[in-house]
Amino acid sequence: MSRLAHCVLLFPFVAAPVAAEVLVVDQNGTADFTTISSAVAAATAGDTIVVQTGVYTTFDLSKTLQVVAEPGADVRIMGTASVRHLPPGSVARIAGMEFIGWTTVIDNAGSVVLQDCRLDSASGRALLVQNSDDVVVIDCYGTSAASSQGFPGIEVLHSSVAMYGCHLTGGQVCGGPSGPGALADDSFLFLSDCVLRGGPGWISYCDCGPGDGGDGLIATGASEIIAVDTDFIGGEGGLEAGAFCGLGEGDDGAPTVVIPPATLHFPTSTSRRLLLPTGAVQGSTVPLVVEGEPGDVALLREGSVRTFRYQSALFGVEHLDPALVTTTNLGTIDGTGRLEVTVPAPDLPPGTEELELAFQLAVVDASGDAFLGSPAELVVVDAFPGHACLPIVFVDADAPPGGNGTSWSTAFDDLKNAVDWVTASRAQCLPGPVEFWVAEGTYKPSRGTLDDELAFELLPLMQLYGGFAGVETSRDERNPNAHPTILSGDLSGNDLPGFGNRSDNSDEIVRLPEPESPDPAAVVIDGFTLGGASGGGGAIYVEGGSRVEVSNSRIEDNQAVLGAGIRAPYAQGFVASTLFLGNRTTGNGAGAWMSADVAVYGCAFVENVALTNYAPDEAIGGGLYLRSGQGVGVVAGCKFVGNTADRFGGCAVPNGTEIASCTFVGNAAAEGAGGVGLGHASRFYSNLLWRNSLNGVQDEAAQISFLSGEVGYCLIQGLTGSLGGVGNMGYDPRFVDMDGPDGVLGTLDDDLRLRYESPCIDAGRNAALPEDVPDLDGDGDFSELLPLDLTGRPRFVDMALIRDLGLGPGSVSDIGAYERASPNAP
Repeated sequence: MSRLAHCVLLFPFVAAPVAAEVLVVDQNGTADFTTISSAVAAATAGDTIVVQTGVYTTFDLSKTLQVVAEPGADVRIMGTASVRHLPPGSVARIAGMEFIGWTTVIDNAGSVVLQDCRLDSASGRALLVQNSDDVVVIDCYGTSAASSQGFPGIEVLHSSVAMYGCHLTGGQVCGGPSGPGALADDSFLFLSDCVLRGGPGWISYCDCGPGDGGDGLIATGASEIIAVDTDFIGGEGGLEAGAFCGLGEGDDGAPTVVIPPATLHFPTSTSRRLLLPTGAVQGSTVPLVVEGEPGDVALLREGSVRTFRYQSALFGVEHLDPALVTTTNLGTIDGTGRLEVTVPAPDLPPGTEELELAFQLAVVDASGDAFLGSPAELVVVDAFPGHACLPIVFVDADAPPGGNGTSWSTAFDDLKNAVDWVTASRAQCLPGPVEFWVAEGTYKPSRGTLDDELAFELLPLMQLYGGFAGVETSRDERNPNAHPTILSGDLSGNDLPGFGNRSDNSDEIVRLPEPESPDPAAVVIDGFTLGGASGGGGAIYVEGGSRVEVSNSRIEDNQAVLGAGIRAPYAQGFVASTLFLGNRTTGNGAGAWMSADVAVYGCAFVENVALTNYAPDEAIGGGLYLRSGQGVGVVAGCKFVGNTADRFGGCAVPNGTEIASCTFVGNAAAEGAGGVGLGHASRFYSNLLWRNSLNGVQDEAAQISFLSGEVGYCLIQGLTGSLGGVGNMGYDPRFVDMDGPDGVLGTLDDDLRLRYESPCIDAGRNAALPEDVPDLDGDGDFSELLPLDLTGRPRFVDMALIRDLGLGPGSVSDIGAYERASPNAP
């Protein structure tokens, strides 16, 4: 009798849920797809494809996917299955299927796992592995095809493969030696508890004579083979079918043929095996079996980061990163050599349809020696994936755990769970917009871990709104200033001023993946503070041509190589009424590095720093750097204060950009200009540039670098007339308090509103302002000229006693980001 323990053992490690889908395949048309290949084509990286009973044709994998048979299903593949060109860090897994055809693993930098598969080739090798450095084959059986060639059971070329509990046989050959159980050339092959058998010799009917049996193993080149409890068996020679042929009997194959410099080692150890099903439904009972020597202490190692590293001291192949695992003592194996436990499959966290658990067995024998055993992976899936669609999903950090997001009283307590829940439900909930109402509090994308690669991944039509108290019934009732809603990359809560203790912070806080369509719907981020991103793509990283709309937010204290606040070099959309404060890069655009197809309205860029560490390269645009896009760049109603860069401290924009009604004060650069750098055919109207410096000098060249275009109705310190244009002036702008209460120019408290005696009042050019695309005043009129100044006051206010120096029609706007409200206004 084997030892059987019924215990309530929950998996201590719960892999971070992936924003992924479960795609179901059924050849009878009752599921999402009728073919595996169509499901693979539709799947995105991280998805799981569950295949129901049936006979299917060829499919190929080239991205992180799991293709697994439904528990208990009989799945047969008639044709070729291949895994090719996986990028580094990716993992492809195929489990629980029978293949009648070639199975190939070729040119992969990522990891490949084949588990519980039958590999019976009808036309060649059962399994070919070539130019792949991390391949694991677990509990697979198979035989290569009978043909005129001696196909091996597995052929390993320039690769690293670990096999556990596998039985593979070479193919028969008419008139020659049959195929070996395994052929390795210039490869590393670790074998544990395997049987590799040469193909049997052909039985003669006088057509080609009795064949020779294949060898158990052939190793050539610089191959290194390590075998634990593994049998190599030469195939038996073929027999003559009748005495009249006079052909006799073929020779038996050799157990092993090792041609130097190839080597074969048989360490003095015994295989240890961990047996799990390939998949389970949440809430079901999962049997876990350990096979080893009596007296072994069985340790279950659980983690998520896969490695492929041979450990001679520990003995075996390390398949989980030892720094990122938890270990559970399952007990001691008794005289039966088996330890069996049953464990409940964990419930899926909200927002996921599948959960992947990765394990490896380790044992300590009676003498105290440690051994690494076989790995195993379990995919837990929802029996009936798919969720009800909610037009509004409620999130509140103070809510009790386990909420479903349907109301404030049943809100999600974790924004990552809420976002991933909708992602998993996108077939039902998208392409209709889904609003996330997020109450005040701090939200981190790591699910309580220190995984700095996790982010809030947003799909088109996801709309995040912060600033709620947690009782509102209308979005208009929220107040982001009164109820700060923080998205934080400070995972450990230990950040220090000056960007100290940032090594464990999130790479990105919000990430918009590459869109599936060329003109995607917008992602909305409105009413948040985002801070603490470090080293990756910035606080908001927009991949490819995604469309993003960021409003009423504060993006501060982030660092990256490019675009610490927002990195969106190919994006579309706009950013409005947002503060970029104290962000830092060693490349372009510390505040934001974006495509010119992202318009910027009513934003403040303050104390952002873009200084390179890699001379002679230059970091360009301390506050903002726009790169060329498909359309005309627009920057309007913004202020740039105290930003620093190697080149163009305030901002730098490409050819054809329109900048209107902006204020540039106290920015600094070593080259170009301290204030702003403009390309050819630029349109620069109603802007105020003062006290910007170029290598400490505050002349006209320090304010603006201008290639060609139009400069008009601007106030520019040190104006010489060389810029041309009309309506320009160089007088003191007469700010309310230029260096603010702290007495330091270029900081957040600088009050750059205009005093009543300022020459900038009623001196701008109205037509230079763009249309109100972000609807700053919320009146639903998107075609009016930008109606508000940087404080939210009306833009077009006429000072009756001041002569208009600018151009209307109607009340003439002031120069710069601020409009004087009345003679007596502060």
